[in-house]
Amino acid sequence: DNAIGMVGGSNSWDSLYPFNDIRPFLVKDGVEVVELNKNDFTKNISGGSVDITSGASGDVMIRFPKIWWKMYKEGGNQYVKYATKQVDSTWKALAHINSRTGLECDYVYISAYLGYSDGSKLRSLSGKSPTVSTTLANFRTLSQANGTNYNQIGFYQLTMLQILYLIRYKNL
Repeated sequence: DNAIGMVGGSNSWDSLYPFNDIRPFLVKDGVEVVELNKNDFTKNISGGSVDITSGASGDVMIRFPKIWWKMYKEGGNQYVKYATKQVDSTWKALAHINSRTGLECDYVYISAYLGYSDGSKLRSLSGKSPTVSTTLANFRTLSQANGTNYNQIGFYQLTMLQILYLIRYKNL
């Protein structure tokens, strides 16, 4: 569709939805604290310094706007498409439905860093070694200890990332 003729991976994608609205933030207790410089997370968008290592100011998260997608096979081809709104009932915004509350959200936040356990919560902080030796159930508990809207990355969020990668880079 609209991606025909575009060069995979080129900077021209940066001005198109949703790539123009994917942004890093410090998030604390489910609230955006400050938008970060996308090229230097240690600074906010105004250039001021930001603490991304202690966790006192929040976790480094990437905010993804809602996208609706549709995948289907036609002939021998697999099609993957996304849109800014629901085109018809076959288009879904599955990554933006909170698995704990069932509510649809305008944005979904995915950690910028691999999860680090501070002992009571799973955090997304710079300079921390990811926690690697615990159970799936414990990772889930640590993640959800951050608040109602916190979970481990789910299947549909991962699918959304794969869709965006596939379309932007026009390659697997």
